[in-house]
Amino acid sequence: MYRDDSLERCFNFVRDGMWDWFLTLKYPQTITPKYKWVRYGHPDEAFKVWIDEMTCEHGLTIPYVRVIERRDDGDVLYHVLLRDIPEGFWQRHWRWRWYEFTAGAAWNRRLDAGIERLIKYFFYRLHWDVEYSDYGDATLCEAADDAR
Repeated sequence: MYRDDSLERCFNFVRDGMWDWFLTLKYPQTITPKYKWVRYGHPDEAFKVWIDEMTCEHGLTIPYVRVIERRDDGDVLYHVLLRDIPEGFWQRHWRWRWYEFTAGAAWNRRLDAGIERLIKYFFYRLHWDVEYSDYGDATLCEAADDAR
């Protein structure tokens, strides 16, 4: 079992989360020449600013689960569950803001009843780290340590 039951709390949070949105955020190693903004130097920094902007805009702390995929080509992908983000305009807006921060893409994923199984697969089989924040501080569960 994962230290301090953090991982079990994470999976309970995923299961009970009442999620509104599941998306993937890409932080590419190579920037397209069409990109005209100054990019955040690290994907974690960009993610923090992105979540903080959502919090300011929507007036509450945004709960999330973030699976961190580090690819061999240097790209970083975040597979993110979010709550309290309205559909339509706001989701398009936040996908665009990710591009402005990172020169990367953001796209919607299918959100269904199998989401807990998918997050467990990412952690236990693919050994990707999982971070979650339930209206407070974030907790990181590192797959390299305990997902064997």
